[in-house]
Amino acid sequence: ASSALTIQSRGNGMDRLTVFDAATRPVVQKTPNGSNLFQLDINSLSPGVYIVRVDCGGEILTEKLVVAK
Repeated sequence: ASSALTIQSRGNGMDRLTVFDAATRPVVQKTPNGSNLFQLDINSLSPGVYIVRVDCGGEILTEKLVVAK
């Protein structure tokens, strides 16, 4: 089975998406190219807590992501 996280921005399109591990190391970096909707494959992430950072036209949004398998 595959697992994906769907991220949608309401305003500006996404310029960059970064997932950080608990030690604040970037473990995933993607460039959605201004898209408002992006699906991130999270199968490669180990169980744990992550921070998802989305850069949207100069605005930075962060959310906590908990991966459990």
